[in-house]
Amino acid sequence: MLIKDIILVASSLLNRQDVKVYLEEENVKDYSTLNSVNNLLQCANLVINELACTYIPMVKTEKVKTEDGKIYYSALTETPLEIKDVFDDYGNSLLYIVHHEYVDVGLNEVNVEYKYLPTNYSINEKIGYEERQVSARVLAYGVCSEFLLMEKAFDESVMWHERYMQELSLICTPKNAKIKGRFFC
Repeated sequence: MLIKDIILVASSLLNRQDVKVYLEEENVKDYSTLNSVNNLLQCANLVINELACTYIPMVKTEKVKTEDGKIYYSALTETPLEIKDVFDDYGNSLLYIVHHEYVDVGLNEVNVEYKYLPTNYSINEKIGYEERQVSARVLAYGVCSEFLLMEKAFDESVMWHERYMQELSLICTPKNAKIKGRFFC
């Protein structure tokens, strides 16, 4: 999904038709709306960053050539938060040691799976979440909350934040949690 999709949903929820028109019509030269669009973009990046670092991590797997059996974090395309797994071309997990600046794997080429810190996305950039992981609507709730906070509409901001947190709690709850029943004799 594009970050633009999230902002379009947020603009509909906020009843900001000017933002929606600005984003849908590419040749519009309405600079009065540009400030609102930039604020919504900033809020979207903030929500995505918080979500990735706190609730639902962004995960990437990439093939990396090592330097003397070491994968330097700077060689990865994203900024890693945590190394989840290192495996060979056949999918076999490899032993690895995580150091401050690199991961020691002992082979020349490996696949590394890691959680990463998202960048600040531009308006037409694809984000690291798929619609099935987190929908644009859920992200738009968080964007609405942050945007209204910027606009000093505190009551409305709280209302959107509660919706956002409620939707996140549905996404983040364990799917197989069961409590065994008690047997009475």
